[in-house]
Amino acid sequence: MVRYTGMKTAVREIADRWTRGSRALVAESQPYGYQLAAMLRRHENDNVAMFDDPLEAALFFVLIELVKENEEVKRERAARDGVPTGHGFW
Repeated sequence: MVRYTGMKTAVREIADRWTRGSRALVAESQPYGYQLAAMLRRHENDNVAMFDDPLEAALFFVLIELVKENEEVKRERAARDGVPTGHGFW
C-alpha cells in the first residue's frame, strides 16, 4: 500500500510518464496523449487517500474528466437543438 503523500507523488509521476510516452506516439496521436496527462494533472491536489493503487487513482481522475467533457458536449448539443437537459449519468 502506498502512503498518502507517496500516492500523490506516484500519481504525479504517472502524469509525467504519460507526457513522455506521448512523444513516442505517432504525430496524430500525440495531442491525445498530452491531453490525458493534462487531465490527470488537473487532479494533482485532489484527495487520493481513498486509493491504494496510483494507477487506479490516475484512471479514476481521467475518467472523471472524460465524463465532464461528455456532459458538456451533451449540454451544448441540447442547447443547440433546443432540447431540455436533465441531470443524470447518461
